[in-house]
Amino acid sequence: MMERAGKVIAKHPLMAIAVVLAITVASVASVATFGLKQEFSEETFMPDMEMVKANDEIMTNFTSSYDVSILVKAKHGDVLTKDALVEMLEIERSIANSSLQDMLFTPDTPQYSMGSVADMVAQIVIKKQGVISYDEKIEALQGMNDSEIKKAILDSIFYPFSPFHRLEPMFTMSLSKDFNSTTMAAEATIINVNFDGALRRNDSRALQVEKSLDNIVSGGSKESISAYVMGQQLISDEIMKANNESMKILLPLAFAMVIVVLAIIYRDVIDVLISLLALAFAIMWMYGFGAAMGYSFNPMTTAIPVLLVGLGIDYGIHLTMRYREERRSKEAKDAVITTVKHVGMALLLATITTVVAFLSNLASPLTLLGEFGILSAVGIMASFIIMILFVPSCRVLRDRKGKKGEERVRKGDGIIGRVMAGVAVYLHKHAAVVIAITILFSIFMGYQASHLSTRFEIEDFLPEDLEITQNVRYMMNEFVGGGTTEHVYVLVKGDMTSPQILRAMAETITNMDDDENILKAEERAKASSILSLMKDYATFDGFTDTRYNETFSSMYNTYFERGVPKENTTAENISMLYEWLYTHATLDTKMLLHMGNGYDESVIRIEVSGDADASSLYDELKNDIQPLDGYHAVITGG
Repeated sequence: MMERAGKVIAKHPLMAIAVVLAITVASVASVATFGLKQEFSEETFMPDMEMVKANDEIMTNFTSSYDVSILVKAKHGDVLTKDALVEMLEIERSIANSSLQDMLFTPDTPQYSMGSVADMVAQIVIKKQGVISYDEKIEALQGMNDSEIKKAILDSIFYPFSPFHRLEPMFTMSLSKDFNSTTMAAEATIINVNFDGALRRNDSRALQVEKSLDNIVSGGSKESISAYVMGQQLISDEIMKANNESMKILLPLAFAMVIVVLAIIYRDVIDVLISLLALAFAIMWMYGFGAAMGYSFNPMTTAIPVLLVGLGIDYGIHLTMRYREERRSKEAKDAVITTVKHVGMALLLATITTVVAFLSNLASPLTLLGEFGILSAVGIMASFIIMILFVPSCRVLRDRKGKKGEERVRKGDGIIGRVMAGVAVYLHKHAAVVIAITILFSIFMGYQASHLSTRFEIEDFLPEDLEITQNVRYMMNEFVGGGTTEHVYVLVKGDMTSPQILRAMAETITNMDDDENILKAEERAKASSILSLMKDYATFDGFTDTRYNETFSSMYNTYFERGVPKENTTAENISMLYEWLYTHATLDTKMLLHMGNGYDESVIRIEVSGDADASSLYDELKNDIQPLDGYHAVITGG
């Protein structure tokens, strides 16, 4: 097969070069037409599994928010001062009065879409139910001094019998670990902004929103605080920018190193240029294929060009050096035929094994790994095809008028050849020693490899010298749970009006109370469900309670006791409660209960710290949901 290919190339070198150039032009046109899609987020690493599909289903069928954190650092060491708190409220007011208002989770009441220690302090000072305007909050705090503010916090939030005492867990978690409840001082805090959950399904729009938010937060002069938007898409965007900048250095550096090696080996400018052109064409083919297939390029897949430079250049070196050997005794055409016949077959087999190895990534449930394998395989195949067609054809055209044994070839292999010959002789004489050392080294390395642990943190892709990287590290180190609250979900499918399934859900939530990785409030797991929502609307929880409804409370207490349906409660009774909630508390209800073909799905939203161990958390939840055996329940999210 390869002998026939060699004859065709030797007889029609211009046609072979034309084929390569035509496909290269088509690849460039593909990139120009479809563009190179760049995407990087935690979702790109999600496997195609039931829990991922369940997560997508939750994002589609249930109302949810898209949360962005704003890191606030005190310039003078304490964020719990009048000036610092007022500046936080001014940031929130600017967001509420901007074009971003329509993108907030509750656009009609922006105050419900933002939360901070400044909001909590203003609430305890004003002591007013319902919506409080930012102007009123700012005015209330400006009328106090630092000592009065700290005393108000101590007397309200940290006083066990105060109606505001229930804010204590949220208040302390919003502050950095150095918070001192005696001096009422902390170095940093976080403002949480909740946007419309639809942004989760539109990364480009989410990035625009986060950039607009960053412009608002960074605008204006602040005397007491420094504020930084820590949005997921902003972080991903910085990762891609850093990746693109690094590729601008790595790819030229790889080519430069290859040029040095080829210059030493070839000692011929034309041969060096031919191999470099072939490499460039292979990279273009890979990009053209990826663009046509709609693949997204990320830090993993954008490293493929550097990989191709290292692997693909071998083909050119083998072909060129074998051709030179054959030219010592043959005409150009015969040298090409022999080279392609013998070296070409070896390279074909090497290509097949390499392609199979890369395509084994398709067995992974991670779509990103599959795309990486396909693009790498395409790049290797492109390198082989181009090197086989382009390099010999160029040599035939160049040496068409040359004679046997050209002078440059007669000079031999030079220093490289002599060094390799010396190494070969040494290895032959000390074969047993070399084998023993290799085996011992392999055993040692195998032992070390067996102790490797795997983890995934999107922040690890950020260069250390970026400001956003320093802020991410600061949040991870200085805040409980990394300054963020993650949510894990249990998606429950079935007839949600069934008293039995609600009792099983209640038992599941109770099982979570002793889980180490789940956040607690008064020693109870912080988990929200349709059960907790109904209880909230039916139970009066003091002055700050804005959910309690007397009418619903009467209905609820008729059919529920201690948070679960009474023995004589029917599906119709529960359906009536759901209908009231859908009518009077639509937004809250749609976050936890789905109405499609009846009330057919519900979700339990569980709060966990940002640094929770995923493996142990999953194991805990698998045990917790045992009461739901027999129903369709899937753990997902986080």
